[in-house]
Amino acid sequence: MAVLGAVLNARFAALLPAALAAAGSDGERGLVRDAFRVALETGQTAGAAAVLAGGLVTAYLLHRARHR
Repeated sequence: MAVLGAVLNARFAALLPAALAAAGSDGERGLVRDAFRVALETGQTAGAAAVLAGGLVTAYLLHRARHR
């Protein structure tokens, strides 16, 4: 969970300055919300990839153990 939080934070921090560059515009809140959404999607994608990798490693190890 800490790694996913770090990914979310890093991506949001990278996107936030671009969103804040439009300060004073009506779409400022929308830009910040979009930056957070993209950061959240990146974190969730990283988490899904980690779960998939873990499942594949587990399946390989179980398959190898059965054939011993």
